[in-house]
Amino acid sequence: MTSDRALGSRTEVAASPAGDESSPGEIGVLALFGLWWRERMRIVLLALAGLIVAAGVILAARLLRPTQPMSALTLRLLFNGVERGEYPNGIRFTPADIVATPVLDEVYRRDQLQKFAKFDDFKNAWAVINNNPAIEQLNREYEGQLNARNLDPVARDRLENDYSARVNAMENGEYLLVALRGGPISSWPADLTGKVMNDILAVWADQSRSRGVFKFDLNVFSDNILSDLTSGRDDYLFVLDRVRIAINRIQHNLDELASIRGARLVRVGEKQLSLGDLQAALADDLQFKIGVIQGVIYNYGLYRNRTFVDSYIDNQLFHLDLETKSGRDRIKTVEDSLALYSASRPGGKGLTDEEASGGATGATAGLGGGTMIPQLGESFINRVIEMSSKNSDGVFRQKLYNQAIEMGRDTSVIERERQIYNRMSQAIKDSAENRPQREEMKGWVERQMTGLLTSLKSDLQNLQLLHAEISRQDLEPATIYMIVTPAIEGHLSVIGLTKIGVIAVAAWLVYLGALLVIVAWRGINAQTGLGRS
Repeated sequence: MTSDRALGSRTEVAASPAGDESSPGEIGVLALFGLWWRERMRIVLLALAGLIVAAGVILAARLLRPTQPMSALTLRLLFNGVERGEYPNGIRFTPADIVATPVLDEVYRRDQLQKFAKFDDFKNAWAVINNNPAIEQLNREYEGQLNARNLDPVARDRLENDYSARVNAMENGEYLLVALRGGPISSWPADLTGKVMNDILAVWADQSRSRGVFKFDLNVFSDNILSDLTSGRDDYLFVLDRVRIAINRIQHNLDELASIRGARLVRVGEKQLSLGDLQAALADDLQFKIGVIQGVIYNYGLYRNRTFVDSYIDNQLFHLDLETKSGRDRIKTVEDSLALYSASRPGGKGLTDEEASGGATGATAGLGGGTMIPQLGESFINRVIEMSSKNSDGVFRQKLYNQAIEMGRDTSVIERERQIYNRMSQAIKDSAENRPQREEMKGWVERQMTGLLTSLKSDLQNLQLLHAEISRQDLEPATIYMIVTPAIEGHLSVIGLTKIGVIAVAAWLVYLGALLVIVAWRGINAQTGLGRS
């Protein structure tokens, strides 16, 4: 106690010169700390009391804070691409797909949940959240860095790429399926939640399969493209040309499937047909069946409506003329764009001697005497920038070249089609309609065309089977999801405990600051009163 008084007297003595020099009511910093030191016991006790009150508030908030009953099921998705946010065929995937409205609607009707809750209440009770604590920690780690104001674009791009790479590496496809069992949902039996959760996952998996997310995203045709073709109604040449076009489309489908690794090894159907078998069969149909049938039609003049056939061929030639002109215009546009772009860019050469000397002038001058900073000329800098963009220029030019080449191929296909229709038109003009055995050959043509359509429908069915089997082997896992932890009951707090703690600590700090201010204010008033007296 004696030492405290001595320390207080020394503080007053040290602060007295300042007090003498200042106006009444002012106090120095040392004197202010002296006031707090003299009142330290009172400050500590009041601070501890405030701390106890804050702890009591946190405890009471933890015990009395509003909560909502919930159920949670942990699942792991096992298909390829989930770590990239994609289904196996590249379509975007989000965890919300699991509790999408179509899924919940089917489960709601299947489990007859209308007696427990309205559909809107049922739909709003479900959520799917990521269950990877490492990703949450990574988010907190990068949040401060990405929000830094002094981050330049290059550093930000590097940070974002690094963050994305680390998130993808940590992604394990594990999620929580959560049901908030409040309101009307709380009235259903406890054991019903687990069944509904399992049904949601099963329905989502079935709907995902039906949406084709486990199949390659290809425009695979079905026998619907032949639904309006019959050999006994339309003109023979018209039907044959439609069949030829359909075969060309199917061959394109097969070429797309053939580009998938391992596709040629797959066999389907009772005859165990492969992709190569179908390609060979369609090529034979084009060359030997359609070609032979067309020859018989020309030779015997087998036309049901020659005026219709002539109009059809003229219309096809007209559209081919339009496509030819349009294709040539597109090619010219690409070539002009390439020429204009090349003319606007400097030549692809290295630095000239003048630019190099301009860039090195400062450096060589620095060797003459003293230390000097090299001065780079403007032309030198522009040339360096030009060389740095040389690679992107090459990529752009290559893209234009590829477009021109692709358009040239399209033009050649159009020209080939034109030759086919020109031949048909000429053959019709040269055909004879009154040759012997005409009726007999007419029956033969009808039988051949009926068989051709039947065979083509079978080929289309096998195409669908090939697509499904190749997709199954390459994309669809044996198990789409796995339940890691069955449904467990719990409570979800409306207000987080961390938030309550932060608010309580902040309030205690404000209280402590106010306490120090009050002590200082009382001390200043006391000294001012003594000074006046």
